[in-house]
Amino acid sequence: MRIIAVGDDDQNIYEFRGSNSKYLRNLIEDYGAIKYEMEENFRSKSSIVALSNAFIASLSNRMKSSPIQAVQNESGTVEITYHISERIEEAVANYVAKTYQSGKACVLTSTNYEALQMQGILTQKGIRAKLIQSNDGFKLYNLAEVRFFLKSIDTKLKSPVIDDTLWAAAKKRLAEVYADSACLPNCLNMLSEFESVNRVKFRTDLDEFIKESNYEDFYSNECEAVYVSTIHKSKGREFDTVYLLLKNVYANNDEEKRKLYVALTRAKNSLYIHCNTDVFKKYFIGGIINREDTRDYDDPLEISLQLSHKDVVLNYFKDKKETILKLRSSCKLGISDSYLSAEVNGRTVRVVKFSKAFSEKLEHLANKGYEPVSANIAYIVAWQGEEDADESAIILPVVRFKKFSSLLSD
Repeated sequence: MRIIAVGDDDQNIYEFRGSNSKYLRNLIEDYGAIKYEMEENFRSKSSIVALSNAFIASLSNRMKSSPIQAVQNESGTVEITYHISERIEEAVANYVAKTYQSGKACVLTSTNYEALQMQGILTQKGIRAKLIQSNDGFKLYNLAEVRFFLKSIDTKLKSPVIDDTLWAAAKKRLAEVYADSACLPNCLNMLSEFESVNRVKFRTDLDEFIKESNYEDFYSNECEAVYVSTIHKSKGREFDTVYLLLKNVYANNDEEKRKLYVALTRAKNSLYIHCNTDVFKKYFIGGIINREDTRDYDDPLEISLQLSHKDVVLNYFKDKKETILKLRSSCKLGISDSYLSAEVNGRTVRVVKFSKAFSEKLEHLANKGYEPVSANIAYIVAWQGEEDADESAIILPVVRFKKFSSLLSD
């Protein structure tokens, strides 16, 4: 049996999932495998490749022995801005507003929280920003739209193979029933991806495909858009322009170095780095522009929080499945004390109750001057308690906050 293993240990950022470069190394040391290095970079301009090479060179126990070579002769743009402020989201948003002109751009952040804030600030500035969200905390298989499609298939399926007529009818029904859902485009992209690799559509293959996929895998690649994403969710993607937001990032260990290397190598033409540490100051590379920003920025006027299973009372959903399944992702929710409510058949119905943990977050934000002003449904997913015979439908919402001073000035 012949085995070909392909990987880049410089970009191994999923060790927390069990990924480890040692498996590639073991093939060489234990089985005499031959290592071939792919040294050409066709994606990025030369200055981006030069900074990436210099940065990753200090990684310990690297498998690569040769630097990456840029195929493109054009230098591109690399700018590094060093901030003194602890709060640099506003600065990055201002820079996007100032420099973005066309093409596919992305603001990369270290955390989900930062990504959500960046999307909000960019939107306030009139920039249509698309957040690359993920199904962190739940399985894509449990998304309401996915379950609806599978049920449409299973109610009429008469063989292990899904015929084209049934498949098309189920897709059409999904598009009709969930026309107002913000999750519909990703779900349709997921089904199109499955079609493209499975000429014969086995029902078991569809199950396996969905269970091995992530929500963020199926965002459409618009040529003219500003995306916002965490570095982890950007892996495997490329953008004409990358704005990299690094708050209190020092890259003192290999895990952090690999993560930043992935971020640097997403850029094709332009790379704008904003940081408040000296993480890049030791690299002296021709053509790179270094700037300093001595302004101390305030907290953002608006912030958003994506709630997880831990932020809602799960048992509260148990008698509300029929009601919740009438709602759609992006549906607006009202806020009242510890509850979120929705309009269902002309009535206002409470559909979400905040957990004690999230109530404590609310209190912490209130002490900093923030008040919840709006909410909407991010996802509706299936959930089943350990002792429950049946599944429940639960809502994972996004809640937005404004500072009191902002409220007074509106």
